[in-house]
Amino acid sequence: MSTHSTELNNQNLTNQQSIVPIDFDSILNPKPKNINSKNIHSYIRGIVERMNSHFQIHMDGIHIGKIRITRFRRHDRQRIDNIVSIDKAKQLFSMKLKFNWKNKNVQKTFNMNVIDLWIRSPKIRNELYETDQLQLRQQSPVVLWLQTQLRECPSLCTIRFGRLNHRQEIYRTFKQELNDLEAMDWPPKRISQEFYSMLPESRPKKGARTRVNGIPCIFIPQFHVCQKYLEQYNNTNINIRF
Repeated sequence: MSTHSTELNNQNLTNQQSIVPIDFDSILNPKPKNINSKNIHSYIRGIVERMNSHFQIHMDGIHIGKIRITRFRRHDRQRIDNIVSIDKAKQLFSMKLKFNWKNKNVQKTFNMNVIDLWIRSPKIRNELYETDQLQLRQQSPVVLWLQTQLRECPSLCTIRFGRLNHRQEIYRTFKQELNDLEAMDWPPKRISQEFYSMLPESRPKKGARTRVNGIPCIFIPQFHVCQKYLEQYNNTNINIRF
């Protein structure tokens, strides 16, 4: 392992002589010879997936928002876990992923801290939950919403699968699954976030505002994709990991 990787690993958590440092040289490589719009996503995905062996973020509980760093003791391979804040993790692992690439003949520069890169990959990064996430998802009103919309006659259904739908129509049909008291606990932002969690394809790109003719919209996945999600949420024997 290179001296560069050893020096940049956390010297405050444990003695570097007794702990096997995280090999970021291996995590960041192999790097494509020519990075372009076709291979950049697979390259970054590979980095995040390799980081998952050492990093997990707490999504609830007393350590919510903190990162668990996993390494191993050198002489007996015993696992060592340390919990730190995101800012502390970025201090401990300050290396950056840097490269230039082209998108439609426009030169782009990528320059990001490795922890920031991992944090900003919610669909790939390792997440830790203390609560039973499958049970919580099964209790979501979105499950009832899916049941209603999937069995609705296509000619009468106001929801269009595989297309953008007006947010207000999503909110209206969602609240139809709730009583008046329950509906008070579901403001528009919470409803949107629930759909993003339950139907990940509906989540817009970071910073994007999805509109059609100026009207805010939410993407609802194709019919068969929604069917698959509903089957998973209704199956109490399946162990789903999102």
